[in-house]
Amino acid sequence: MRGVIDHVMTPTFIDDIASGLEHVLNAHKTGTYHVVGSEFITPYDAIVEIAEKFSFDKSLIKKTTRDEYFQNGAPRPFNLALKNDKIESLGVKMRSFKEGLTEIARQT
Repeated sequence: MRGVIDHVMTPTFIDDIASGLEHVLNAHKTGTYHVVGSEFITPYDAIVEIAEKFSFDKSLIKKTTRDEYFQNGAPRPFNLALKNDKIESLGVKMRSFKEGLTEIARQT
């Protein structure tokens, strides 16, 4: 497993997306709401957190760069981080990646 170290994303727990969308619809809001998690993380760090949470072998995780991983692929922006201030202003709590993993572990 290779994880990109120079790429930032905003992972989001699917249950939080459903709840956030429900809040926006019920509040009859318009505009753009980023219904996303509450932290920015690299794919590599996400893989490591998953391995730690579910007791997978972390020695199988290797670091790579965007240039190596997406070689011959479509160009991608470095920073895919989105802020969720607007959705949280409606009282919606978007979980961090680690909180989402904890909930997934609890559900299984």
